[in-house]
Amino acid sequence: MEKRLQIDFTEKAYSELEALQKRLDAKSKSEVIRDALGVLNWLGDEVLNKKHIILVEKPEDGVTREVVFHFLERAKPQDDRDNRQPVSQQKPELSHSRSTNE
Repeated sequence: MEKRLQIDFTEKAYSELEALQKRLDAKSKSEVIRDALGVLNWLGDEVLNKKHIILVEKPEDGVTREVVFHFLERAKPQDDRDNRQPVSQQKPELSHSRSTNE
């Protein structure tokens, strides 16, 4: 069952949404928003599980940096009694992801 939602955007935010739709070759702005919610849901889960999000800038040099999303610091675990389904059951595909024990 689909739900309809009306969202008010600033001109800048709407332009960014349009640019993302083109950049991601998404069929609709709704698709961009659904994908963004899936990524945000995944990030929230990882942060709540005390994981760190690491960006590998130059793999050949081992240059990395931690990406911190301060707005996720207020994230809370999903209530098990809550009947809502997560936005996405799938985690985003992470290309070239690997675990290292350093």
